[in-house]
Amino acid sequence: MRILKTFFVAVLINPCFDAWSFQSQNDSWYLGKIKLKDSTTLSGRINYQLKYNVLMHKSQGQTKTYTANIVDYFEVQDKDFKKVKRYHSIPVKIRENKVIPEFFEVIIRGNMTLLKREVQVRKRMGKRTVVSTVDRFYYMDRSGFVQNLVPTKKNILKLMEDHAREVNEFMEDLDLNPSKSAHLKQLFIFYNSLSQSSG
Repeated sequence: MRILKTFFVAVLINPCFDAWSFQSQNDSWYLGKIKLKDSTTLSGRINYQLKYNVLMHKSQGQTKTYTANIVDYFEVQDKDFKKVKRYHSIPVKIRENKVIPEFFEVIIRGNMTLLKREVQVRKRMGKRTVVSTVDRFYYMDRSGFVQNLVPTKKNILKLMEDHAREVNEFMEDLDLNPSKSAHLKQLFIFYNSLSQSSG
């Protein structure tokens, strides 16, 4: 706990500081680039920590840590899925007068934008602890409001209530299950096509 307090104080004082002051909990490094909010672009190896909304950049023998406060977006080459992942810094309202930026992967853009974050989950398996990565989904409406999304049929129809009948028919006709990532994407694409055509 003391280490975390020291880390957050360092972030508040200087959002870009030497990496030795941050103990990484993810040892994976990826080739990628960072676009800062002042338009500076950095290339090299990147280690990102979504839990703390920070990332480390290693290039030419130097390693520095950046927070979501000064990063516009960053992208990494994911070898496992053979694709480039891009994470944007998006302001999230946590209470009435408090907004903080967090990193999200933008999955579907539109009047209703689908966002995703990776979360590490620890489970006890007998005498050992297994760590797995799961996806958590969020949505952002036209006003820029970001909210957690539990992808069930009931929640989707409530979220898309202005086109609930059409979305429900689409879901049933194609036998879509919102809890499946590919199906959830289809539902957002379909809803956005309806909301755009209706103005």
